[in-house]
Amino acid sequence: MKYSLKKAKITDKSLIDNLLQAYLRELNQYEDIPQKESGRYDYPYLDYYWSDDDRFPYLMYLDKNVAGFALVRKDMDYYEMAEFCILPDYRRQGAGNILASQIIRRHPGRWHIEYNLNNIAGFRFWNKLVNRLAGKNYEKRTVEGNRECLEFVIDGI
Repeated sequence: MKYSLKKAKITDKSLIDNLLQAYLRELNQYEDIPQKESGRYDYPYLDYYWSDDDRFPYLMYLDKNVAGFALVRKDMDYYEMAEFCILPDYRRQGAGNILASQIIRRHPGRWHIEYNLNNIAGFRFWNKLVNRLAGKNYEKRTVEGNRECLEFVIDGI
């Protein structure tokens, strides 16, 4: 089994959009995510990942199978993991750790990763990953609502 990461092309947008809908449906159990009348979850930023130089869409693979996606954005002076999803069939096999680490290392500098505290799996995943990548050199703080963020710096490769 080989995990790989590729920057998504505009031709991959519909695939990411479909994956994003399932991901948002899953996240809706932790926070209220607006839906359109069509039943689709509203995500007004997706188009920007192919038009804005400070946004980076990724697809993740296990061998030739899509295993997930990530949407990264640079906001002023830090990077943010806006969305990160490993499909259920590939969870708890190390894919998330491998691929999130690869993404973070592709963008050295300050990072901000935010998650909902009700999402226990997300809380554990991000705290373990950031502790491994940054050691004790990170800050944890509460942000709006029931959310928390981790801030850290990753040096260039």
